Amino acid sequence: LARSTWHLQDSDGNERGIAKERNLFAALFRRYGSLVPYIGELLGLMPIAYNFDFATLDGTHQATVERIWSIRDRYRITATDPALDRRLLIALAVCMDALQRR
Repeated sequence: LARSTWHLQDSDGNERGIAKERNLFAALFRRYGSLVPYIGELLGLMPIAYNFDFATLDGTHQATVERIWSIRDRYRITATDPALDRRLLIALAVCMDALQRR
C-alpha cells in the first residue's frame, strides 16, 4: 500500500519484469496528503513528480522513468538495457501517467 508496483507481462501472460516506485515519501504524500486539511485541497492542483525503476524478475535494472517537475507532463526515460524497445518505455510512461493520477 505504500508504493505503486506494476507487474509487466508479455502477450502470453508471463511476467517479464517489475516497475517499482522509487521514492517512498512521495508515494505516501500523494496517497495520504489529501487527508490533511488545506493541503489536500491544494494537492489536486500540484503536479507530484514520481520515479519508477524497471527491473527483470532476477533484479537486473533495465530502465527508469522520471517525471520532471513542470506544469506540463514531462519525463526523462533512461534505458540501461540496449535490447529494450524504446517505444515500449514511452508507451509505459504515458500509461503510468494516466493511471497514477487516479
